[in-house]
Amino acid sequence: MTTVGDACGGDDGEIASTNWLGALARRAADSTPAADLTLSIEYRITVDPDDPNTEHRGVGDSGCGQRRTDDRSDCRGSTSGHGVHATVHEKVWHARIEAGRITFGAGPHPNPTLTLAASRTVTEAIANNGLSAQRAFLNGDLRVGGDIAKLLEHQSTLEQVAAMIAKVPA
Repeated sequence: MTTVGDACGGDDGEIASTNWLGALARRAADSTPAADLTLSIEYRITVDPDDPNTEHRGVGDSGCGQRRTDDRSDCRGSTSGHGVHATVHEKVWHARIEAGRITFGAGPHPNPTLTLAASRTVTEAIANNGLSAQRAFLNGDLRVGGDIAKLLEHQSTLEQVAAMIAKVPA
């Protein structure tokens, strides 16, 4: 089963970890998207502050040293109803398709063509084939932004990339 770990957690192959991105890059080495296609996709995996896997710290203590999301980064702070600061982590990774190659990287892309965002639960359901990305989008659980025309124009290529990603164990 594919899982999404805490953004500040270990690097044991969970989605968006260094190990997982490395495995994805090795799998992508055999793929050949259209040489004239150029696009980048940024994926944000949000974590609910009530998730027991999310670190909770005192006010002003992010607990992980990661940047905050107000500057397009990986952690953000919010105040819970209990008057305690709850650190809400995001895992962010990106894919770049250019010149017939697919590359992957940790963190946000500086200028993504498309952005996707979903909760940890939805991301795991999609990764484990328990929920289609289309159904998640229609349910409002997968948010899509950016150049939607490119998404529609290159849907078959993006489906191939999604299938490749689904085959990488986490």
